[in-house]
Amino acid sequence: MLLALFLDRTGSGVWTSAAVLYFTVISGLTAGQIGLLLGTAGLIGIAAPPIAGRLAERFAVRSILVTCHGIRILTLCAVPLCHTFTPLLAVTTATTLCDRASKTMEILFATQVAGTQRATYRALMRVVMNAAFALGAGVAAIAVAVGTRGAYDALVVGDGLSYVAVGAMVLRTGRTGRRGVGVRDAGVVAGNIVASGSKVASAVAANGLAGSGGAPGEAVGGGAASGAAASGSLASASKVASGGVAGSTVTSAVARSSIVASGVAANSLAGSGGAPGEAAGGVVVSGGVVASAGGAASGGEAVLRPRNPWRDPGYLLFVLLDIFMNLDDAVLMVGLPLWAVTRTEAPHAVVPAVLVINTLMVVFLQMPVSTRVVGTRAAAGAVAWYGVALLGGCALIAVSASGGAVFAGVMLLGAAVVVTIAELVRSLASWELAVALAPGEAQASYIGVAGMAQAIERSAGPVALSSAVMAAGPVGWLGLGAVVTGLGVVQRVASLRRLDAMA
Repeated sequence: MLLALFLDRTGSGVWTSAAVLYFTVISGLTAGQIGLLLGTAGLIGIAAPPIAGRLAERFAVRSILVTCHGIRILTLCAVPLCHTFTPLLAVTTATTLCDRASKTMEILFATQVAGTQRATYRALMRVVMNAAFALGAGVAAIAVAVGTRGAYDALVVGDGLSYVAVGAMVLRTGRTGRRGVGVRDAGVVAGNIVASGSKVASAVAANGLAGSGGAPGEAVGGGAASGAAASGSLASASKVASGGVAGSTVTSAVARSSIVASGVAANSLAGSGGAPGEAAGGVVVSGGVVASAGGAASGGEAVLRPRNPWRDPGYLLFVLLDIFMNLDDAVLMVGLPLWAVTRTEAPHAVVPAVLVINTLMVVFLQMPVSTRVVGTRAAAGAVAWYGVALLGGCALIAVSASGGAVFAGVMLLGAAVVVTIAELVRSLASWELAVALAPGEAQASYIGVAGMAQAIERSAGPVALSSAVMAAGPVGWLGLGAVVTGLGVVQRVASLRRLDAMA
C-alpha cells in the first residue's frame, strides 16, 4: 500500500506542479478562467470525503480506491482532448473529486491496518507522500523546461496511465477494508444470528427487561434463553448476537427487524422499573434501536452515540475547529510566498527555499515527532501546541517586513521552520482525534466528514490569507496566530470532554 501511495503522490506532484502552466500555455485559458476552474473544482471537491466515507459503510475500501484510480486514468488522459473551458472544468472537477475521495479511503485503510499504531503509520505515510510529491514536481519541471505541447501532453497522459499501476498495487493489498454494518446488511446479520441458534430475544431476559413474570432465563415470545440472559441485565450489545456477529455492533435496522420478528415491542423491553427505552447493563432500546452504550451512567441510564455524523454536534464542532487547525498549509503555500514578494525586501529565492525546508523537515522529522504524539490524550494536548507554534510563525512573518533583505530572508526561513513544526504535530493529532472521537460502528462515515476540514481549508484558506490577512498587514498575521491559538485550546478542551464522555 505504501508503494501505491508513493506512485499516487508522485502523480499528484506532477499534476499539481504543471496544471496551471498547462492551462495557460497549452489550453490558452486566461488567469480569470484558471482561477474559476480551480476554484469550482475545489469547492465541489469538498463533497468527496463524506460521500466516500458513506460509501465505505457499504463497500470495501479497496474497491472504492480502485474505482477512484480508474476514473483518474480516464480524466487525466482526456485532458489533451479538451480544448475549451467547459470540458476542462469537467475533467478537472472529476479528478479533484476522485483525488480527495481516495485520500479519505487511504486514511480509513491505514486506520484499519495500523490499529493503535496509527500515529506511527501516519508519520510513515507522510514521509512517503512528501518524498513522492517532490519527485513528481521534479518530473514536471523537466516537461516545463522543454516547453512543447508534446512534452506537456506526455506528462499529463503519463500521469494518468500511472494510475493503472497504482490500482493494480491496491488490488494486491492483503486487506480489503471492512464495511460498516448498514441497512443492506440487516438480512445477512439477522440470518447469522438466527443461524447460530440464538434468537435476539434469547439474549434479553424476560425477568429483567420485559417484565413478563416468567422464570429466570425465559425469553420473550417463548424462546429459550441461551445462557446470556440473567437477572435482567446484558453485559453488552454484542451479546444480542450471541456469537453470531462477534466483534460487530448490531445496527438499528437489524435490531428493529429482529425485535419485530420476535414479537417484542421496543417499549416493553424496559419493564423492570426503568423508563421505556432504558435498560441496565449498558444497552439502550429506543424505537427499536439496540446498541452498545459504551458504559452506563448513574441510575442505569446509558448514552446512545449517534450513528449519523451530521446529527452529532460534538463531532461537527471538532470538524469545524479542525479547519483552522489546517491553516499551516495555506500559510506556507500561499500566505508566506505572497508576503515575501509583495511586502518584504527578501530575495525571491526564499520562496522555493521555504518549500524545500518544508519537504526535508517532513521527510526527516515526521517519524521522530510521531513518537511524541502517542495516544488520544496526547493528540488532544498537541492541538493546543499547534496554535502556539503557528502564532510563532505568524509573528516571524509579521516582523519580516521591518528590515532589509537579509533580515527578511532570515525571518521568513525561520517562519517556515516553525510553521512546519506545527504541521508535523497537526498531521498526527488531527487524524488521531478524527478516529478516536468517532464511534466505531460508523467510523467510515465520521472520518469522511472529518476529511472535509482539510478540503474546506484548501478552498477557503488561500482566499482568507490573500485578502483579509494580507490587507491587515503585520497586525493581520498576529491576529491570525492569536485566533488559531485560542481555537486550539478550545479544540483540546472539547476533545478531552468528548473522550471522557465516551469512556
